[in-house]
Amino acid sequence: MKRIGLSRKDYWRFLVGSPEPANKPAISTEAAAGQLRSRGYDATANKLKALVGDVVDGSEHDATRQPAWTQDKIEEAAEYFEAKQKFNWEAAFLNFYGLTMAASCQALRDAHQAAIDEDGPSKLLGGQPNQDLFRLTIEPAFGKRPARITYALLDEVRHELKKASA
Repeated sequence: MKRIGLSRKDYWRFLVGSPEPANKPAISTEAAAGQLRSRGYDATANKLKALVGDVVDGSEHDATRQPAWTQDKIEEAAEYFEAKQKFNWEAAFLNFYGLTMAASCQALRDAHQAAIDEDGPSKLLGGQPNQDLFRLTIEPAFGKRPARITYALLDEVRHELKKASA
């Protein structure tokens, strides 16, 4: 079965833009929930707290006696949310069409790079892809053809880029 939410590796590759550091310190429950939401899961701090001890090892704590979330613990929680199909709206929407968060991130990254190749780097495009600058198109699966997802730079954004380079 294909993974709908972003894997740990894809999270670092697509959303952070760099490989995962070897000695990443543990993070707070709120930060862990934010990371999981960005990966496509319906995670909140309260939902994560409920998993501690039952699904995720709760032996490590931070200075405030809250669970400390290592990347391994976050991955355990992601596996739980994936197995239970607890997705946020974006991942659920993509899943409806037979797509994944990784496919969406790759398509956005490709469109972002194509825009930079065509128009050159700019403050507007920035370093990381921004969905707000692109139009999303989904072609549902048809017959043996799988679903496809593409992003295209919005006409208004292209106009602003042309104006800025003139």
